[in-house]
Amino acid sequence: MPQRVVLPLTLPGNSSPASPDLITDAELLEQLLLAANHNVVPGEGIQDVGPVKVMFESGIELDDVLYTLKSQVDRRAFPQNRALASWSERWFVMAVAEAYGRRVMLAVLAEKLKALGKPT
Repeated sequence: MPQRVVLPLTLPGNSSPASPDLITDAELLEQLLLAANHNVVPGEGIQDVGPVKVMFESGIELDDVLYTLKSQVDRRAFPQNRALASWSERWFVMAVAEAYGRRVMLAVLAEKLKALGKPT
């Protein structure tokens, strides 16, 4: 039986997350591969979406992962982008964490600095 995971999905044309939707591992893999434009090394490291699910459990959203794939893996964005061999490659995990940090943490820090009267 396919394993299911709850993900916050974004509706087209809307930057806010839609209601959480159920998605199978196969559907998740398909979305990841499409975002990477299939610039991956086929194998177990790509077939196993477990590392991506750990990211979701840590608070990272699907949009953070898809953005990273489109900008750091898809060769249409930059022809020298390297192929991804595993969702747990350190450089990829760090890039996803940076995308999350820019989206979440910078806004929090800016708000707190503003409350202190400090420019950002």
